[in-house]
Amino acid sequence: MEWREKDTVVPRATVPADVRKRYVDMKALDPGAFAALSMPQQAYYILSDHDVPGEMKRQIKLTTDPQAVADYRRAIQPLLVNNCATIGCHGGHNAGRFFLYNQNTEKDEVAYTNFYILQNFKESFGDKEYSMIDRNYPDRSIMTYFALPPDASELKHPDLKGQTYKPLVASRTSQSYHNLIEWMKELQAAGGDYGIKYDLPGSGKGETKSDVPKPDAPKPADAPKPTTGTPKPK
Repeated sequence: MEWREKDTVVPRATVPADVRKRYVDMKALDPGAFAALSMPQQAYYILSDHDVPGEMKRQIKLTTDPQAVADYRRAIQPLLVNNCATIGCHGGHNAGRFFLYNQNTEKDEVAYTNFYILQNFKESFGDKEYSMIDRNYPDRSIMTYFALPPDASELKHPDLKGQTYKPLVASRTSQSYHNLIEWMKELQAAGGDYGIKYDLPGSGKGETKSDVPKPDAPKPADAPKPTTGTPKPK
């Protein structure tokens, strides 16, 4: 669902022959013209077509990430894990409502779970609700607000007991801030809802920062998986 047609990084894909034939017949396409397309092109057209039933789409296999997820795993997740998801902060018992897994982050089930958390976390400040990642207005995301020094941000990161808050970027003009904004622009504007039921760690009602237990590490059975009409939640 995060795969854009014009991405420069194209995932590897496998489309079974019977799925290709069914799609050509369903859309009354020229079989030769469709066969001349690369396998990723065929996969993209089928996966992005709202008329194609989910059971057909689920037979298509993506074996590498589309651009937005590849960039997330290469640059964004390491930045957050090393600076925000430490044991003493959002990767431990005092994480509060926002928790990220900080072990084995190279594994699919951990990387995709963290990605899902980032895409779906929301928090209210005053009378307004903000998203951790605002796809339409990246500069209004919680992530970008909190990445800035407190005196340069409209939203202030909560005080840390016994710690000094360290911003991720120096200012709005820094390259690191620009990279965060540009990565959010890579995401599909209407994405984020992957048809997956997964309760975010620490999202239980009535919990406080001190009584939210650290969740167990995600297992393949618990992690976000491809669902009807979608490839992996990328």
